Amino acid sequence: MQRNELLLKLYFARHASKDITLQKIQEHARLLEERLDTYQEIENIIRSYPDSSDTIYLLLTLDCGIWKTRALFEWCDASLETLEGRNGHETDHSTKDVAVFIIGLRIIRLWQ
Repeated sequence: MQRNELLLKLYFARHASKDITLQKIQEHARLLEERLDTYQEIENIIRSYPDSSDTIYLLLTLDCGIWKTRALFEWCDASLETLEGRNGHETDHSTKDVAVFIIGLRIIRLWQ
């Protein structure tokens, strides 16, 4: 399990103002955007060597980081909407997300 400092801060956010909590999530989203930019630069470098037998494996590894970072970025957006009362729910988990999780879980089990 990877540690996430933001989640710890959010756990205790009820003791802080909503504005501070919003700022922390916005800053985290900004850092995630920077990470995605870095991943794009890395991908460009990897793709500049298309004949390498390692390229596909490097891209698979990088792709995992990109997917995880995008998911966290979307979570930041949804969390901001929730805190600002724009989504009408305290949490909003769509059935599409559940289906993707179940499919992903099934794929992981096939690999084991």
